[in-house]
Amino acid sequence: MKKYWNKLAFAAAALLVLGTTACGDDDESVPAYYYGNYAYIYYQLYPETIDAPALAATHDARGVMANGLFANFHVRLKKPVETDMQIRFGIDEAAVDPETQNLLPPSALSFMALHPTSGEVTEEIIIPAGSTETEVRVVLKDTEFATVSKDATRYIAPVYIAEISGDPKVKISSNRNLVNYTLSVGDYIPNALSVALASGEKTSVIKGTGPSDLVNTYFGDMIVSLRYPSEKDVKVTFEPDFSLNGETDQAIPRSAVSFSVNGQAVSGNSITIPAGSSSVTLKAQLTDASFMNETGGEYQLPLTVKAIEGDEIEFDATFFYRIKQAALEYTEPTSGHLETERSGYRITPGSDVPISNVTTRLIDGNTGTFCYAGSNKLDFAVDFGTYKDVIGIKLQSYYDYEMYAVRNGNIYTSEDGTNWTLLYELSDDLPKISPQYISFPVVHTRHLRVELTKSWYSSGSYIYLSEFYIYVK
Repeated sequence: MKKYWNKLAFAAAALLVLGTTACGDDDESVPAYYYGNYAYIYYQLYPETIDAPALAATHDARGVMANGLFANFHVRLKKPVETDMQIRFGIDEAAVDPETQNLLPPSALSFMALHPTSGEVTEEIIIPAGSTETEVRVVLKDTEFATVSKDATRYIAPVYIAEISGDPKVKISSNRNLVNYTLSVGDYIPNALSVALASGEKTSVIKGTGPSDLVNTYFGDMIVSLRYPSEKDVKVTFEPDFSLNGETDQAIPRSAVSFSVNGQAVSGNSITIPAGSSSVTLKAQLTDASFMNETGGEYQLPLTVKAIEGDEIEFDATFFYRIKQAALEYTEPTSGHLETERSGYRITPGSDVPISNVTTRLIDGNTGTFCYAGSNKLDFAVDFGTYKDVIGIKLQSYYDYEMYAVRNGNIYTSEDGTNWTLLYELSDDLPKISPQYISFPVVHTRHLRVELTKSWYSSGSYIYLSEFYIYVK
């Protein structure tokens, strides 16, 4: 019985204490965090991290340039108030360890408020009366400080709420008041000069049967490029360097080639890349072929960049101009163009050997159609309708199947389309690919005959040719 009354007395005392706490009018009797209102920073990755994604930047002679924007964050109130709350942010320099970290200077940053309703962006950051948050944009307004170091460097800015005004009852949170912003600047990238064709190749080749065929021929355009534009005119000087020629290469005299930029002849060995431009195109024409012999061979003019004036620019650049005289190659021609308009062509059998399917399928643009030769050779003649300067052909097998690709054959020309002269014997195997290319010195003709004698099929038979094209000068 005594134990029962003791329990009852304890319960009554506990009830009295709880009742006093719950019903008291004095706010001081309740923990402050329960009723208090706080301004705090909300970042989308909190609480996993208070580090915003680093903003990457590049560093070159033009300065430091950020590749994008810093991520936004929100400033929030625990609950809305009846007045506008003005917020001012700062950089907590004390949170940056000078031994291991680099401070992103406060002067390099500014903060803007984004108002979702009106769409405005303002410098004054306010949480409007009745609202609980405002989105904040962090703006990198200056990067001059980061140009001092040429090594990759990271700069950190611990952003916090420095001051609020409006409702005096609102306090600044002590534990959710920080987000770290980092600017990651890469190694300094010096400006550099390079020379190449548009394809990236550093050699331009022209082909012909002899001096008269090659004179006045243009080489491929050499593009002289800077890594990025300079603020100054850049003078580039080239010089021939024949020590780079191989044992079998004969020299192309510098005087035999004329150069021009934008239609203006180049005087001497120097060109200029104008300030603000990143490249110029150098055209080269073989204006004198008297140094060539009639027996054939290969010639080369290596042009090396020897000096650059006007700005600090790295260079190690050489371009090669080459001449191949009377050479047949199983490669796509490096000059001229592919003739895709073939409606004026007339294709007939090149001999009395029958061809399966109509020969017009060779120029219908459809790789799903073909001309076929089983155990026989595939022999056809082409009348272009007019004389053309042919520098190569393209053969495309049925559906680009490599097993049906051409392996060997012959190419003929004719003055009348009846009497044929052997131009090239394709005795060396063509590559087992499709399409296949054959390039050769220019041939001025209206009639061309292609005799395909062997395929890459195991027995050498079964030539399925889908398309035939020519390259013209």
